[in-house]
Amino acid sequence: MSLPAKLIKLEFFLRRLIGQNGQDDFSRRYWEARYRWGGDSGKGSRGDIAARKAEFVSSFCREHDVTSLVELGSGDGVCASQIKVAQYLGLDLSQDAVLRARRRVPAPTHCFMAIAGDSPETIVAKVKSHHGGNLPQASLSMDVILHLVEDSVYEAYLKTLFAISARYIVVYSSDADGPNEVHVRHRAYARRFMADFPVRQIAAHGDGMPAHFKVFEKL
Repeated sequence: MSLPAKLIKLEFFLRRLIGQNGQDDFSRRYWEARYRWGGDSGKGSRGDIAARKAEFVSSFCREHDVTSLVELGSGDGVCASQIKVAQYLGLDLSQDAVLRARRRVPAPTHCFMAIAGDSPETIVAKVKSHHGGNLPQASLSMDVILHLVEDSVYEAYLKTLFAISARYIVVYSSDADGPNEVHVRHRAYARRFMADFPVRQIAAHGDGMPAHFKVFEKL
């Protein structure tokens, strides 16, 4: 086990010991601790996997004339740095991750913002302000949904993901229930997303794989 992983486990043990782990904030605390102790966004945001994900998103933006994109859960910026779009805005709960991403991607096309503690409505307002009063053409979620272990956090995330896009929602995640781990909860999200929000699925890439892309368009 790496040192960051040991430190994360120690922090969560101490939080449980003194009663600071709330029922609805495990996901946030886990990722804040992970980045704080030197961890990264995970193997899905490194190497060939990250390159393939970035290429799909870049190709989608190019083929659909998407010039503005907002990612909800942008992590440390390794994958984001490879996404080619005129305007990219990355949002993350961890200030440490945001600072790393800013150092990693100094290009004027990319901007990163911390949103810890913000409500969906506040996040929408921040995104609009950043884009001159308008919403970006597309929102993006990669390897986030499967890490939202609390129902309330999951529901708020889907609401925000829908609300910050003017037209398209691009998601990379598993799309089947279970099996789960301490900080992983697989969900059949697409059916729920289309039932709760006025969207239709217009594309899929990598069906049959544990995690794959699905693209939705607002109706």
